[in-house]
Amino acid sequence: MNATENNLSDMIKKSVQQAARLFHDGNLAACQLLIGQTLRIDSNNDEALQIAGLLKLRTGDTKDAVVFLEDARSINPNNPDHHNNLALAYSRMGKYDAAVICLQDALKMAPARQIFWINMAVQLRNQANIAGRADREELLNESEAALHKAMEIGPESTSAYANLGSLLAERHDLEESES
Repeated sequence: MNATENNLSDMIKKSVQQAARLFHDGNLAACQLLIGQTLRIDSNNDEALQIAGLLKLRTGDTKDAVVFLEDARSINPNNPDHHNNLALAYSRMGKYDAAVICLQDALKMAPARQIFWINMAVQLRNQANIAGRADREELLNESEAALHKAMEIGPESTSAYANLGSLLAERHDLEESES
């Protein structure tokens, strides 16, 4: 890599980092502008594609979000966040089976990421709640197990406990749900 290529690579990296900060700060318009410019320079930057997908997801354009997030995952299939974010997009489309597959891939790469276990529990529960599922109880059991795994990883997680309480209430285990 020559000096010009190094400078361009550094500029793209900084732009992606700035876009991520803008996204997390809720400044979506500035984020969209910056990520659009970045993708015009490097259309194969998986991190930029991920941010573009998350922007689309945040603004309700789920179909385009999936396209960007699938592109990010295909460019860098070893980034577990790409799989997790694609799972969230699939979930918004009601494609819970695809979401679970993405989360299984994410968990293979990063089994200690608590949020992945929580997201898995939610997607398994979504699957279970599809009308007529013969394997409903099995899916709810898997969802509960995923939440217990999340609580093992981070016992302070209010999200894991809230999801477990909700799941137990849905199963009419009110005494356990209250605790």
